Amino acid sequence: MVENFKKLLFVSVLFLSINCLFADTYSSNWIEKKVKNNPKGDNREIFSFENRIYLVEGLRFSDMDNIKMNASENDNNLYTLNGDKWKSLDIPRLNTGEINMGGALIKDKIWFFGSFNVLSKKFSGDTSMLDLKKMKYEKIETEGKAPYFRYDHSMTGLKVGEDIYFILMYGGMVNDSVNGTKVSYLSDELFLLSNKCLHWEKIEVKESTPGKRKGASFVTVGRNMYLSGGIDENGNYLDDLWLVNPFGKDEVFSKIQTGRKIIPAAYRASTVVEDRYILLIGGEAKINGKIKSLNNVDVYDTYENSWYELEKISFGISTGSALISDSIDGKKTEINCFGGKTMNSKGNWERNDNFYIYSFAKNEFYKYLK
Repeated sequence: MVENFKKLLFVSVLFLSINCLFADTYSSNWIEKKVKNNPKGDNREIFSFENRIYLVEGLRFSDMDNIKMNASENDNNLYTLNGDKWKSLDIPRLNTGEINMGGALIKDKIWFFGSFNVLSKKFSGDTSMLDLKKMKYEKIETEGKAPYFRYDHSMTGLKVGEDIYFILMYGGMVNDSVNGTKVSYLSDELFLLSNKCLHWEKIEVKESTPGKRKGASFVTVGRNMYLSGGIDENGNYLDDLWLVNPFGKDEVFSKIQTGRKIIPAAYRASTVVEDRYILLIGGEAKINGKIKSLNNVDVYDTYENSWYELEKISFGISTGSALISDSIDGKKTEINCFGGKTMNSKGNWERNDNFYIYSFAKNEFYKYLK
């Protein structure tokens, strides 16, 4: 019996050794980074500039009647990650208690459209910009007919020259006034703003659009722009993917058909780009009739027109924020994911202050996909 036990033990050790030897050496895990002094606001956006991580505290609304923000918490809502602590930077806002509703980072500037003032309870359709070199907010005077104020819209940027780029905005929930009556409706409009002439232009679309939606993912890969997910006017969670060409003569929007359909029907997923890959992290979705926060990481390969999966996060996350950056030693690339909200076991939303990092060898992201 002892001999049999020894043989069984030997076989088990041998099996484990072989598995370790041939295991995927490129696999990695989401590692939690303990951070302190988390900003108290909601819908915080993180971004990287000159090898530092910054955070802009903002708010996008899913329910206009449930605004619970203290204006004093949003006067200086720019932070930087200093070691394991968020440090508030004393950057005066354009207006006290004002919260930006959406933005796009291009080079050293973040462009915003729309804001909500928690003191006056008023919305604006202003265009503003945060200059990261000057560390200063500026209100931008634009020409053309600016879009009506909206929230939950999607923005991205397209660089077309050394110092020439466009800011693009799609959809969102529009707040308008018709004959003195306030009305809200979802939009399927595409707008473009040049950083040079500062002229807002509505792109005229001859064919069908991706439809009215809010909370969609909108990103740029090279010279191509992609739109996916969100919620339509009937409350449906969308799982489509579109190629966007604002300069197309015949077709501005082209629906992409992929061979492997694992496109998540996600609303407010955290979206980042690594080389040719688009990563959709978490988001909200309706599963078996119930709204849940997702913990999946779905990856679209723009070259192969295929979907893949990356290791899941340990918790569901919605309205979070993510960025790609180099590790401190410069040897690896890191996916940083922070904030948002998650649904607890009782089915209630809770604010999420978790900061997770996924590391991989430079230029070898494809080895981590499945």
